[in-house]
Amino acid sequence: MASEIDISSYRCDCGYEAHFFPKTIRQMERMSLKKRVSLGEGRHGIVFHRGKAIEMICPQKGTCPIE
Repeated sequence: MASEIDISSYRCDCGYEAHFFPKTIRQMERMSLKKRVSLGEGRHGIVFHRGKAIEMICPQKGTCPIE
C-alpha cells in the first residue's frame, strides 16, 4: 500500500516519493468531487476521487491503494 507522508507528499511501495505543492493537492481534491482525476509526476501518478487521494499508479507495482 502506498502512504501519504504529509498533506502534499506520497510514498509508493517501491520507495518512490512524490512531492507536490499543497495548493495543487487542494485543487485536485476539489476537482475530484465531480469526477475521477489524476496527477502525475514522472511515471508515477496519484488518483483522486470524491475529494481524496485513493491510489498511486506505479510503473513497477501497478496500482497501489493509499492508506
